[in-house]
Amino acid sequence: WTTLYGLLFSEAIFAPVHGMLPSPYLSRPMDLDTSNFRSRRASIIDTIMTTIKGGSAHQLLHDSYAKNRGRHIIGVSWHRFSIDQLLNVCSHMTPNALAFIMNQFVHNWRMASKGLPDLFVLPTEGKTGKIDIPEGLLMLEIKGPSDTIRDHQRWWIHALQMNATPAEVWHIQSKEG
Repeated sequence: WTTLYGLLFSEAIFAPVHGMLPSPYLSRPMDLDTSNFRSRRASIIDTIMTTIKGGSAHQLLHDSYAKNRGRHIIGVSWHRFSIDQLLNVCSHMTPNALAFIMNQFVHNWRMASKGLPDLFVLPTEGKTGKIDIPEGLLMLEIKGPSDTIRDHQRWWIHALQMNATPAEVWHIQSKEG
């Protein structure tokens, strides 16, 4: 999610806001974790959000990936995800759901990344026969026997469900015997 955010909002992150990027080597503006981040870049952020809600996140992501490849951007992991994987995530989310998630990062980058579900399960060809997974994407929070769901995880599950994104908590156990 942080990689998607960093790429989709790179124009806003690196906007020429006075005093926010005092060095060209910074990976983020100094006001990223403040309420001023959005207000200082409102027109850029509004344009990006309109693009995402309009269903064109793919093109925005593709262009940003090509333009910024290798650039140190807060949250972006160039080696962890390929452009095809990132585009696949965008293609399986509704534009409004993707915009909702990205908007959380715009308003509070640090807190938004906490509590998002552990797994993003994409549709596959055929059935494995082992686990019944619904058609389409599914976001999963995985909990082991001694793990409990925290408030921010609970908030994300509920918020995703309210934004037409299937999200569940799965409790796993070790198989004994």
